[in-house]
Amino acid sequence: MSEISKKLLTLFGRYKYVLLVLAVGIGLLAWPMGGGPDQEPIEPAGSAYDTFAIRELEARLEEALASIRGVGRTRVVLTLKTDMGVLLSKDEKESQHRELENGNLRSYTFETDSRTVMKNGSDGGAPIIVGRVYPEFMGALVVCEGAGDKTVELRLVEAISALTGLGADKITVAIMEQN
Repeated sequence: MSEISKKLLTLFGRYKYVLLVLAVGIGLLAWPMGGGPDQEPIEPAGSAYDTFAIRELEARLEEALASIRGVGRTRVVLTLKTDMGVLLSKDEKESQHRELENGNLRSYTFETDSRTVMKNGSDGGAPIIVGRVYPEFMGALVVCEGAGDKTVELRLVEAISALTGLGADKITVAIMEQN
C-alpha cells in the first residue's frame, strides 16, 4: 500500500462520522421534493380542488340515518344551491379623481385595484386563505324502508334538518321499494 493510501485511510478513520453526515446531507439536498416546474399550480377559489365532497356526505348520512330505530336501508340525495369555496386575502386600493369647472363637477372617476396576496410574493406561491364558505343546501331526498311510519319520517326530517340547515319543506322522505 502506498503512503498516500495509508494517509487517506487514517483521515477516513478519524473523520468517518463527519464524512457520513456530509454524504447524508448532500443526498437529502439532491432528493426530489417537488415545487419544480412540473408542480401543479394551485387553482383559485371555487375550483375543482376545493369542491365540496357531496357524495361522501351522502354516504355518511346514509350510514347515520340507517342506524336510527325503524329506518332500515337508506339512500340519501342532497342538492346544493352553492358549492364550497375559499376566501382569499386581497390587497385592495381605491382611488378617485374629481375635476371641477367653474365650481361644478365636470368629471368624476373612481377606480379600484384588487390583487390576491400570495405566500411567497406576487410572482408565485400559494394564495393566502383567510376563510372558507361552506355549501348551502337546496333540498334533500331520503328513501328508506321504514318511511311508512310517521315517527320514523319525523326523526329523519329532524336529523337532516339539523345536519344541513334545511327546513322541513325542503326534505322529502319516501318509502324504499322492496326487492
